[in-house]
Amino acid sequence: MTLVDRDREIAALEELLIDCQHSRARVAVISGDAGSGKTALLHAFAQGATEAGAVWLSATASQAEQSMPLAVLDQIIRRPELSPELTDRAIQVLDRVSLDFALESPACHEISASLTPVLRELWKLLHELTSQRPVVISVDDVHHADDYSLKFLLYLLSRLRSAPLLVILTERIQPPQFESVLPADLPEQPYTHAIRLKPLSRNGVEKLLCETFGPKAARALAGPIEQMGTGCPTLIQALIEDTQAHVATSHHTPVAGEAFGQAVVRCAERSGPLIKKLARTIAILDESVSSALLGKMLDLDNAFAAQALSAFTAKGVVGNEGFRQTAVRDAILDSIAPQERMAMHRKAAELLYNAGAQPSVVARHIIAAGSVCDRWMITTLQDAAEDALNADNTDLAIRCLQLAQQICAGMTCDISDRATLTSLLARAEWRRDPSAALRHLPLLESAARDGKLEGRHAMMLLVQLLWHGRSDAALDILNCIMQTYYGTMTFENGAPSTADTSLLWLFCLYPDFLKQITAENDCTADSPFDPIAVTSQLQEAAALAKALASHSDKDTLDIAERILQSAHLSDRALAPLTAALVALICIDRLDIATKWCDALLVDSEERNASTWHAVFAALRSIMSVREGDLYATRQHAGKALELLSPKSWGIAIGIPLASMLSAFVSTGDHAQAEAVLKTPVPEQMFLTPVGLFYLHARGQYHLAAERTHAALSDFQMCAKLMTRWNMDLPALLPWRTDAALAHLQLGDEASARRLAEEQLRLVPAGHHRPRGLALRILAAVSSLRARPRLLQDAQTALQLCDDKLGTARVLADASQAHHELHNGSLARKLARRAHELAEQCGAEPLARLIFPNRLTSDHASEGSSMARSSELSDAELRVAALAAGGHTNVEIAKKLYVTVSTVEQHLTRIYRKLAVDRSELSSVIPLDPTVVSIDASAAS
Repeated sequence: MTLVDRDREIAALEELLIDCQHSRARVAVISGDAGSGKTALLHAFAQGATEAGAVWLSATASQAEQSMPLAVLDQIIRRPELSPELTDRAIQVLDRVSLDFALESPACHEISASLTPVLRELWKLLHELTSQRPVVISVDDVHHADDYSLKFLLYLLSRLRSAPLLVILTERIQPPQFESVLPADLPEQPYTHAIRLKPLSRNGVEKLLCETFGPKAARALAGPIEQMGTGCPTLIQALIEDTQAHVATSHHTPVAGEAFGQAVVRCAERSGPLIKKLARTIAILDESVSSALLGKMLDLDNAFAAQALSAFTAKGVVGNEGFRQTAVRDAILDSIAPQERMAMHRKAAELLYNAGAQPSVVARHIIAAGSVCDRWMITTLQDAAEDALNADNTDLAIRCLQLAQQICAGMTCDISDRATLTSLLARAEWRRDPSAALRHLPLLESAARDGKLEGRHAMMLLVQLLWHGRSDAALDILNCIMQTYYGTMTFENGAPSTADTSLLWLFCLYPDFLKQITAENDCTADSPFDPIAVTSQLQEAAALAKALASHSDKDTLDIAERILQSAHLSDRALAPLTAALVALICIDRLDIATKWCDALLVDSEERNASTWHAVFAALRSIMSVREGDLYATRQHAGKALELLSPKSWGIAIGIPLASMLSAFVSTGDHAQAEAVLKTPVPEQMFLTPVGLFYLHARGQYHLAAERTHAALSDFQMCAKLMTRWNMDLPALLPWRTDAALAHLQLGDEASARRLAEEQLRLVPAGHHRPRGLALRILAAVSSLRARPRLLQDAQTALQLCDDKLGTARVLADASQAHHELHNGSLARKLARRAHELAEQCGAEPLARLIFPNRLTSDHASEGSSMARSSELSDAELRVAALAAGGHTNVEIAKKLYVTVSTVEQHLTRIYRKLAVDRSELSSVIPLDPTVVSIDASAAS
């Protein structure tokens, strides 16, 4: 590393060397923090001194050799700069210092008289050396030097003050409570000069950066790197390495990575045991660091702990939440032996708990401490887990609860405590993967039946049982809860909101059981299950259901939006939010439903809640089906199935499977559709509205595969269940129009008409999609003259609800009708629009049905020719269609009652406009400018 910002220090040392050359002994003491560049300065000056003719004798003191007498002096006399003869003589002198010498205590300020002859011999050797040329003796890290080497050097200095001798000592700055390791009897001025190394300046940092990044980047980086590196050359060099290693992703912003972390560790270790302990303790405490806690952790005086922490803070390395850079904290923690680290975390946990710290803070230390068995830790971990769940930190919640269970297992814990911990763990795991919670259900069911599971945890158990299709067990436990839990509740206190959630899941997923519960509890029809309906969420849900049943779109919309606006996404709010979105679908308000669902998708993804994300992705796929956006349908349904396995989905798997199945049917991918149908689904699913979506989509697949009776069976099952559950809402599932399509396949127009007219009677004003679908069926069974008007009304309705695929089908039917009415120009215009919409939706079967010989828009050149076909006149288009069908010019002339010359002129203009020849006409012009009718249901 280039030496920068040290010109004054080099100049001071050079001046001392000049004094030395005039036979004036000098001492220089270079002091600075660890990593401040003392050694680099020493080596830079050494090169110049040796070039000037001085003999350089150096030693580096080591903490490992601090207890070895004369270890530093031994390094000095063994330098290769000395002649072999002189080295041998010096070694012989030191060898005479026997280990049996009764050396005085290192704290003694006097040298034993027995060592005087040895010192005189060393003085004689050094005097001979200085008589030949100037001598520079350096001791790096003198604070680690053995005491006798220092005393010997001071003895020699005191007797060589008129010799050309320069002694340079580098010393680390010590904490203020400690004295310097250097003896107090160092010669005073002018013999001894103190050189204090300051942090690098902004210009110095910029010079270092310029070598690696160039002038422009150096100017931009200098300020931030100077601040992060506190002006310490070692740290700044490490920042340069990290930033250079990440230059592709950092865009020349400082990066504090592994090199920086290791550099801080080295500086802390070089700063002595106390600084090292302080750094390690700060890393352990992290965001909880304070002077009081630091003092207790290290058994230090509070005032000193505060001063030490202030010193770290002043340097910018430590902030209010521990070390500012994560890489620094990680590197320091890694430098601590595992057993020592766990012991420190254990002590920190106890101190923080006694100080009343937040449970989540204490819990992190308990987890890091490893195996511990203190009862107070169970409560702390449980509280921390609930806080973590509320903060969407599912990982921390699971770790806390798993450790709490281990502690509980090692102690005599009550079954209620075990059940509570297990319930919380199941809740945390359910949020990420519902199948993970299955293993906890037996213990929780047993505890609930014995009345050992607290109300809110029992209600969460109900949700999990219902999700996984275990409705009988859920009802059994609900009866136990009603007898034990609600019997002790007063309405003034209110029932826990978690109870609303579980009951809402029950009512939404299992409508048959709502009747059973209402009957068993002798409730009135107007107020089903009164004891529960008093609470807010269920009141909203009940009002929502009532509004839907009464076809009050305004009330439904108001209540649904109130739920969506007020409910914060959580485990408890998932059911009402889902109910509100489905209600919006039921009143044909996809515009509002998609807006809210998209926002909830973003929220659940950001909060890393896989189950929530999957549920909203599945609901969004339903909306995409109704919008006719097959690409989005596959995307959302695919995401839902990717986030949760079939086992994790439980009974709700029917939603994403139904959407995926509908998409594959419309795209004509029957192989993929069959693969979807092979996915196992639980039988209990068909006792829930989820089964309706699955049955409806399966019926559509059977219809497309011309398994008409199987399709009718599925649609009729939908009708039976929806009627039984009092939820026969065409906007929810328009089973009648799909059943009508099946009847049309069978040639039963009367049944198709009856179903279409029935749906029109049931559809409230403003429900555009079911109205448009019914009008399309009605048009198919009406006279040719009546058909265009009905189809126009259907088109308007479907466009109002933005159903692109439904609109494409209606346009195709209208094109066929106008063709049969000999409105060729309008028929072609409608066909082109239908084809365009079908391709936008990804409905290739419908696109091919409209224009059988037209290639898809994936082929750019053909696509551009097809687009230009709209430029042809009616006469040219008729000629082009016949030519594309293989007719000769003579045959075309006879069919159109024109001359052959006229045909040839038309063809010349056609080739020019379309940029094709005769052989290519069939790829861009339909063989016949008509489309098939609705009776050919392959694209329905």
